[in-house]
Amino acid sequence: MREIIENKEKQDVLFDALCYFDDFCNRFKLKYYISNGTLLGAAKYGDFIPWDDDVDVMMPREDYEKLVSLSEINCPRFRLLCGTQTPSWRMPYAKLSCENTLVKEGDYDFGEAFGLSVDIFPIDRWSAHSLLAKWQAFVSEIRKRLLVCSIGGDFVTKQKGVKRLILKLIWTKGKKIGHKKCLEKILKSVEKSKKRKKKHAGCISWTCHAHKEVFKAELFEETAYLTFRNRKFPVFTRYEKYLTNLYGDWRSELPPEQQHSNHDIKAWWKDV
Repeated sequence: MREIIENKEKQDVLFDALCYFDDFCNRFKLKYYISNGTLLGAAKYGDFIPWDDDVDVMMPREDYEKLVSLSEINCPRFRLLCGTQTPSWRMPYAKLSCENTLVKEGDYDFGEAFGLSVDIFPIDRWSAHSLLAKWQAFVSEIRKRLLVCSIGGDFVTKQKGVKRLILKLIWTKGKKIGHKKCLEKILKSVEKSKKRKKKHAGCISWTCHAHKEVFKAELFEETAYLTFRNRKFPVFTRYEKYLTNLYGDWRSELPPEQQHSNHDIKAWWKDV
Protein backbone atom coordinates (compact mmCIF):
# COMPACT_ATOMS: atom_id res chain seq x y z
CA MET A 1 0.00 0.00 0.00
CA ARG A 2 1.16 3.54 -0.74
CA GLU A 3 0.92 6.04 2.11
CA ILE A 4 -0.99 9.24 1.38
CA ILE A 5 1.35 11.93 2.65
CA GLU A 6 0.07 15.16 1.14
CA ASN A 7 -3.00 16.70 2.76
CA LYS A 8 -4.21 17.93 -0.63
CA GLU A 9 -4.43 14.31 -1.81
CA LYS A 10 -6.43 13.33 1.30
CA GLN A 11 -8.74 16.29 0.83
CA ASP A 12 -9.44 15.38 -2.80
CA VAL A 13 -10.59 11.93 -1.63
CA LEU A 14 -12.70 13.46 1.14
CA PHE A 15 -14.32 15.97 -1.21
CA ASP A 16 -15.32 13.11 -3.51
CA ALA A 17 -16.93 11.34 -0.51
CA LEU A 18 -18.77 14.51 0.53
CA CYS A 19 -20.16 14.94 -3.00
CA TYR A 20 -21.35 11.31 -2.95
CA PHE A 21 -22.99 11.88 0.46
CA ASP A 22 -24.64 15.10 -0.76
CA ASP A 23 -26.04 13.34 -3.85
CA PHE A 24 -27.37 10.51 -1.69
CA CYS A 25 -29.06 12.87 0.77
CA ASN A 26 -30.66 14.82 -2.08
CA ARG A 27 -31.90 11.57 -3.62
CA PHE A 28 -33.55 10.40 -0.38
CA LYS A 29 -34.57 13.89 0.80
CA LEU A 30 -32.39 13.78 3.92
CA LYS A 31 -31.52 17.02 5.71
CA TYR A 32 -27.92 17.64 6.73
CA TYR A 33 -25.39 20.45 7.16
CA ILE A 34 -21.62 20.63 6.83
CA SER A 35 -20.33 21.44 10.30
CA ASN A 36 -17.35 21.85 12.62
CA GLY A 37 -14.01 22.25 10.83
CA THR A 38 -15.54 21.61 7.41
CA LEU A 39 -17.97 24.50 7.88
CA LEU A 40 -15.14 26.66 9.20
CA GLY A 41 -13.11 25.88 6.07
CA ALA A 42 -16.05 26.67 3.78
CA ALA A 43 -16.79 29.99 5.53
CA LYS A 44 -13.17 31.10 5.76
CA TYR A 45 -11.44 29.63 2.70
CA GLY A 46 -14.20 28.28 0.44
CA ASP A 47 -12.27 25.04 0.80
CA PHE A 48 -10.80 22.76 3.45
CA ILE A 49 -8.81 24.26 6.29
CA PRO A 50 -5.32 23.72 4.80
CA TRP A 51 -4.31 21.19 7.48
CA ASP A 52 -7.68 19.41 7.87
CA ASP A 53 -7.92 15.67 7.20
CA ASP A 54 -11.60 14.76 7.62
CA VAL A 55 -15.12 15.96 6.79
CA ASP A 56 -17.79 16.73 9.40
CA VAL A 57 -21.55 16.91 8.85
CA MET A 58 -24.54 17.06 11.20
CA MET A 59 -28.05 15.65 10.69
CA PRO A 60 -31.30 16.08 12.64
CA ARG A 61 -31.92 12.86 14.56
CA GLU A 62 -34.91 11.87 12.37
CA ASP A 63 -32.85 12.15 9.18
CA TYR A 64 -29.88 10.42 10.80
CA GLU A 65 -31.98 7.42 11.80
CA LYS A 66 -33.40 7.17 8.30
CA LEU A 67 -29.87 7.35 6.85
CA VAL A 68 -28.51 4.51 8.98
CA SER A 69 -31.46 2.32 7.95
CA LEU A 70 -30.66 2.67 4.24
CA SER A 71 -28.29 0.03 2.91
CA GLU A 72 -28.46 1.72 -0.52
CA ILE A 73 -25.72 4.12 0.57
CA ASN A 74 -23.18 1.28 0.43
CA CYS A 75 -21.34 0.64 -2.82
CA PRO A 76 -17.88 -0.63 -3.82
CA ARG A 77 -16.41 2.85 -3.26
CA PHE A 78 -18.15 3.85 -0.02
CA ARG A 79 -19.42 2.10 3.10
CA LEU A 80 -21.50 3.41 5.98
CA LEU A 81 -20.23 2.43 9.44
CA CYS A 82 -22.91 2.72 12.13
CA GLY A 83 -24.42 0.70 14.93
CA THR A 84 -27.41 -0.52 12.92
CA GLN A 85 -25.46 -1.71 9.88
CA THR A 86 -22.16 -2.58 11.58
CA PRO A 87 -22.75 -4.14 15.04
CA SER A 88 -19.02 -4.17 15.83
CA TRP A 89 -18.78 -0.37 15.36
CA ARG A 90 -17.83 1.27 18.66
CA MET A 91 -18.82 4.88 18.00
CA PRO A 92 -22.17 6.60 18.72
CA TYR A 93 -22.05 8.38 15.34
CA ALA A 94 -21.64 7.19 11.75
CA LYS A 95 -18.80 7.34 9.23
CA LEU A 96 -18.98 7.18 5.45
CA SER A 97 -15.70 5.42 4.67
CA CYS A 98 -13.80 5.67 1.37
CA GLU A 99 -13.16 1.99 0.76
CA ASN A 100 -10.14 2.43 -1.53
CA THR A 101 -8.18 3.90 1.40
CA LEU A 102 -7.17 2.69 4.85
CA VAL A 103 -6.72 4.88 7.92
CA LYS A 104 -4.95 4.36 11.21
CA GLU A 105 -5.86 6.86 13.91
CA GLY A 106 -3.41 6.62 16.77
CA ASP A 107 -3.78 3.40 18.76
CA TYR A 108 -7.56 3.41 18.75
CA ASP A 109 -9.61 0.30 18.00
CA PHE A 110 -12.94 1.35 16.47
CA GLY A 111 -14.12 -2.22 16.01
CA GLU A 112 -13.95 -1.91 12.21
CA ALA A 113 -11.27 -0.92 9.73
CA PHE A 114 -12.12 2.18 7.68
CA GLY A 115 -10.66 4.69 5.26
CA LEU A 116 -10.71 8.46 4.94
CA SER A 117 -14.20 9.40 6.08
CA VAL A 118 -17.11 11.77 6.36
CA ASP A 119 -18.07 11.88 10.06
CA ILE A 120 -21.86 12.08 10.48
CA PHE A 121 -23.09 13.48 13.81
CA PRO A 122 -26.77 13.39 14.86
CA ILE A 123 -28.42 16.49 16.34
CA ASP A 124 -30.32 15.80 19.58
CA ARG A 125 -32.03 17.83 22.31
CA TRP A 126 -30.55 19.26 25.48
CA SER A 127 -32.69 20.31 28.45
CA ALA A 128 -35.00 23.30 27.96
CA HIS A 129 -33.26 24.94 30.95
CA SER A 130 -29.99 26.63 29.91
CA LEU A 131 -27.93 25.79 33.01
CA LEU A 132 -29.05 22.16 33.02
CA ALA A 133 -28.34 21.93 29.28
CA LYS A 134 -24.77 23.14 29.87
CA TRP A 135 -24.33 20.60 32.65
CA GLN A 136 -25.59 17.85 30.33
CA ALA A 137 -23.05 18.96 27.72
CA PHE A 138 -20.25 18.71 30.30
CA VAL A 139 -21.39 15.20 31.27
CA SER A 140 -21.62 14.23 27.59
CA GLU A 141 -18.05 15.31 26.98
CA ILE A 142 -16.84 13.24 29.94
CA ARG A 143 -18.70 10.20 28.57
CA LYS A 144 -17.12 10.77 25.17
CA ARG A 145 -13.65 10.96 26.73
CA LEU A 146 -14.26 7.75 28.68
CA LEU A 147 -15.22 5.97 25.46
CA VAL A 148 -12.14 7.33 23.67
CA CYS A 149 -9.92 6.07 26.52
CA SER A 150 -11.64 2.67 26.53
CA ILE A 151 -10.70 2.01 22.88
CA GLY A 152 -7.26 3.62 23.05
CA GLY A 153 -3.81 2.29 23.83
CA ASP A 154 -1.41 3.25 26.61
CA PHE A 155 -1.84 6.51 28.52
CA VAL A 156 0.12 9.30 26.84
CA THR A 157 -0.17 13.07 27.40
CA LYS A 158 2.00 16.17 27.27
CA GLN A 159 0.00 17.74 30.12
CA LYS A 160 1.55 18.10 33.55
CA GLY A 161 0.39 18.59 37.12
CA VAL A 162 -3.33 18.58 37.90
CA LYS A 163 -4.39 18.28 34.24
CA ARG A 164 -2.24 15.18 33.84
CA LEU A 165 -3.76 13.65 36.98
CA ILE A 166 -7.33 14.30 35.78
CA LEU A 167 -6.60 12.81 32.34
CA LYS A 168 -4.99 9.78 33.96
CA LEU A 169 -8.08 9.24 36.14
CA ILE A 170 -10.37 9.46 33.09
CA TRP A 171 -8.15 7.03 31.15
CA THR A 172 -8.13 4.55 34.05
CA LYS A 173 -11.91 4.83 34.49
CA GLY A 174 -12.53 4.37 30.76
CA LYS A 175 -10.39 1.24 30.66
CA LYS A 176 -12.17 -0.16 33.70
CA ILE A 177 -15.68 0.47 32.32
CA GLY A 178 -14.89 -0.80 28.81
CA HIS A 179 -16.18 0.41 25.47
CA LYS A 180 -19.49 -1.50 25.57
CA LYS A 181 -20.72 0.16 28.76
CA CYS A 182 -19.33 3.55 27.73
CA LEU A 183 -21.20 3.37 24.43
CA GLU A 184 -24.35 2.11 26.17
CA LYS A 185 -24.40 5.14 28.50
CA ILE A 186 -24.05 7.56 25.60
CA LEU A 187 -26.86 5.89 23.65
CA LYS A 188 -29.12 5.91 26.73
CA SER A 189 -28.59 9.67 27.08
CA VAL A 190 -29.57 10.02 23.42
CA GLU A 191 -32.83 8.12 24.01
CA LYS A 192 -33.66 10.37 26.97
CA SER A 193 -33.07 13.45 24.83
CA LYS A 194 -35.88 12.45 22.43
CA LYS A 195 -38.45 13.18 25.16
CA ARG A 196 -37.27 16.73 25.79
CA LYS A 197 -38.85 19.93 24.51
CA LYS A 198 -37.35 21.28 21.32
CA LYS A 199 -35.60 24.33 22.81
CA HIS A 200 -31.86 23.52 22.95
CA ALA A 201 -30.06 21.22 20.54
CA GLY A 202 -26.60 19.99 19.65
CA CYS A 203 -24.47 16.89 19.26
CA ILE A 204 -25.11 14.97 22.47
CA SER A 205 -23.49 11.73 21.33
CA TRP A 206 -20.09 13.25 20.55
CA THR A 207 -19.58 16.52 22.41
CA CYS A 208 -16.17 18.06 21.71
CA HIS A 209 -16.67 21.63 23.01
CA ALA A 210 -18.72 21.04 26.21
CA HIS A 211 -21.21 23.87 26.93
CA LYS A 212 -20.25 25.66 23.68
CA GLU A 213 -22.29 23.02 21.86
CA VAL A 214 -25.58 24.07 23.46
CA PHE A 215 -27.53 26.01 20.83
CA LYS A 216 -31.08 27.24 20.40
CA ALA A 217 -32.90 24.51 18.48
CA GLU A 218 -33.96 26.91 15.72
CA LEU A 219 -30.30 27.24 14.67
CA PHE A 220 -30.63 23.81 13.04
CA GLU A 221 -33.96 24.41 11.30
CA GLU A 222 -33.17 26.85 8.49
CA THR A 223 -30.85 26.07 5.58
CA ALA A 224 -28.52 28.29 3.57
CA TYR A 225 -25.71 27.32 1.18
CA LEU A 226 -21.98 28.01 1.03
CA THR A 227 -19.59 27.29 -1.80
CA PHE A 228 -17.05 24.66 -0.87
CA ARG A 229 -14.57 24.20 -3.70
CA ASN A 230 -16.71 24.29 -6.83
CA ARG A 231 -19.99 23.18 -5.28
CA LYS A 232 -22.63 24.54 -2.89
CA PHE A 233 -23.39 22.63 0.30
CA PRO A 234 -26.07 23.16 2.97
CA VAL A 235 -25.16 25.09 6.13
CA PHE A 236 -27.06 26.56 9.07
CA THR A 237 -28.52 29.95 8.09
CA ARG A 238 -26.86 31.45 11.17
CA TYR A 239 -23.61 29.55 10.67
CA GLU A 240 -21.51 32.53 11.83
CA LYS A 241 -23.09 32.30 15.31
CA TYR A 242 -22.35 28.57 15.35
CA LEU A 243 -18.69 29.12 14.41
CA THR A 244 -18.24 31.94 16.92
CA ASN A 245 -19.71 29.77 19.67
CA LEU A 246 -17.27 26.93 18.94
CA TYR A 247 -14.12 28.75 17.87
CA GLY A 248 -14.35 32.35 19.09
CA ASP A 249 -12.63 34.73 16.64
CA TRP A 250 -12.67 32.21 13.80
CA ARG A 251 -11.89 34.79 11.10
CA SER A 252 -8.37 35.38 12.44
CA GLU A 253 -5.51 33.12 11.43
CA LEU A 254 -4.11 30.73 14.02
CA PRO A 255 -0.45 31.10 14.95
CA PRO A 256 1.78 28.70 12.95
CA GLU A 257 2.32 26.35 15.91
CA GLN A 258 -1.45 25.69 16.07
CA GLN A 259 -1.90 25.03 12.35
CA HIS A 260 -2.11 21.26 12.50
CA SER A 261 -4.73 18.52 12.61
CA ASN A 262 -6.15 17.44 15.96
CA HIS A 263 -6.23 13.84 14.71
CA ASP A 264 -3.31 11.43 14.69
CA ILE A 265 -4.21 10.09 11.25
CA LYS A 266 -2.15 8.12 8.76
CA ALA A 267 -3.74 7.05 5.49
CA TRP A 268 -2.86 4.66 2.67
CA TRP A 269 -4.21 3.75 -0.74
CA LYS A 270 -5.33 0.14 -0.75
CA ASP A 271 -3.83 -2.12 -3.40
CA VAL A 272 -6.50 -2.60 -6.03
